[in-house]
Amino acid sequence: VIVPQAVTVSGHLDSGSVEVIGAKSANVAAESGDVTVRDVDGEVNASTQSGNVDLSDIGGAVVAGAQSGDVTVAMAAAENVTASTSSGNVDVRVPNASYQVDIQADDQTNEVGDDGTGPAIELRTDSGNVTLRPV
Repeated sequence: VIVPQAVTVSGHLDSGSVEVIGAKSANVAAESGDVTVRDVDGEVNASTQSGNVDLSDIGGAVVAGAQSGDVTVAMAAAENVTASTSSGNVDVRVPNASYQVDIQADDQTNEVGDDGTGPAIELRTDSGNVTLRPV
């Protein structure tokens, strides 16, 4: 779906991939398939049961999750980020800023630090790696 930037996109798909490019905000989910969201100025809520979530150039707060699959987030602005997966990797890139970071994973890399101020970043995986790094 390609829409003007002033449009909010919301939808749910049982089977297949979802791609949203250039929207004001997005709230999208897929039961089985990948979810891709790019170039969104506002908030994004994206999830899938089985598949990957790939978000890039996001300007607002993010909530992203996958039951089985990888979650990748690249932020355009310093905003709150919550990203999780039960089985898969979480890879988040954020602009240089102060953040409150909470990572729960056996294997984790935090190249951003935790200043205890600024937007909150919560990253989780039950089985996989979590990586937090600057853009």
